[in-house]
Amino acid sequence: MDPVSLLLLVVPPAYLLWVALGLLALSGLCNLIAVGLLPPKPGTPRYGLKKAWYVAINYGAANFGKAANRIQCGRTGLMVPYEDKNSAKDILTNAGVDVLTRKKPDA
Repeated sequence: MDPVSLLLLVVPPAYLLWVALGLLALSGLCNLIAVGLLPPKPGTPRYGLKKAWYVAINYGAANFGKAANRIQCGRTGLMVPYEDKNSAKDILTNAGVDVLTRKKPDA
């Protein structure tokens, strides 16, 4: 049983509405934070703490698994580990797929 269902079983029925509203407010706050939150890079100081924070915020925002944490209209992405970034770019370039970078394209 997931934690939310377990919490709702423990709470008295008179307070269910308040608990549900509190959970919705917490999820909304996590969604606001998740918009600008980037995943931590391995090897950075306090990586474990940053990773736990990132996972907790994304879980609270209902971005489970590998869901994108930002809206990217008209873009698709291929998620690869940081250490495989260069080989993934080479594979896509050799296959004739345009690789997006942080630089904005002309026009």
